[in-house]
Amino acid sequence: MNVGILYFGLDEFGLGHHYRCVQLAEKLEEDGHTVYMFSNFQFRRKLYFQLRPHNEYDLYHVLYQCDLDWLVIDTPYYPDDFVFKHKDQLDFRILYLNSDKDYPQIDVNIIQGCLSGTHSGPQWVIVRKSLSDYQATVKTGLTFVFGGSEDSMDLLSNFTKYAKNEQAILVGGKVPEKVTENHIFTIPNDDASFLGIMSSSSKAVIQFGMTAWELVYYGVPTYAFSPTTNHLRWAQAMENEGLIKAYPDTGIPSSNQIMEFINEPFEINEDSRSKLDTYVVDRIVELMEDYA
Repeated sequence: MNVGILYFGLDEFGLGHHYRCVQLAEKLEEDGHTVYMFSNFQFRRKLYFQLRPHNEYDLYHVLYQCDLDWLVIDTPYYPDDFVFKHKDQLDFRILYLNSDKDYPQIDVNIIQGCLSGTHSGPQWVIVRKSLSDYQATVKTGLTFVFGGSEDSMDLLSNFTKYAKNEQAILVGGKVPEKVTENHIFTIPNDDASFLGIMSSSSKAVIQFGMTAWELVYYGVPTYAFSPTTNHLRWAQAMENEGLIKAYPDTGIPSSNQIMEFINEPFEINEDSRSKLDTYVVDRIVELMEDYA
């Protein structure tokens, strides 16, 4: 098969799309398929085309060059209308990797979460296969605090301001305004460092994103704040499965509300957690190969 994978990462998109699309690409290549990456990331060892979001001109040229059997789309927004126009003209199938329900116009919808749909729930969430290499046997007692790649809500600074007595390790790309004696700040320089810290934490406070699923994989009780209503919808779906605690509104609340929320007792539902594994890309590739 010829497969194109369309996604965008960093800035407002985060890094979750990047990690899972690269994993899917590697599994497809392992099975002997040709993969083209359509993204704002550059790949030195892959067939790569640079695209801009919502730009029909960019996509038009790559689609007509690559003779695709499948176009995998992993965008945080529903695919643009012009994608379906080219789909009809060029006769390729679409797998939407970031769907929120079963769209009839799309051949295969994969829901990266716990919303209602055919391919939904923990067993359809792509997490990094490298997670299994860093299973911490000893918990540090520290709270893992992570605001995402950009910390757009200033979660780290708000945590140091309001949770001064919480023994925590702050993980980020920018230094918070003030770090108290109870807080350690670090910028991990590789996946091993990041996953090692995450897996050894006793609790987590995060800006909601794909990191929530990685923490569930490690069995870390996680308290999530959502930057948008869309993030909140996904976070609450995970909460309904007993996987995380989701703050019931968007943004960062006041001091008392933060402390009340992150101190609520919470244990992960192990029945739901047990469905999460690192072999989702294998199941997705099998779906594509067997599609009739």
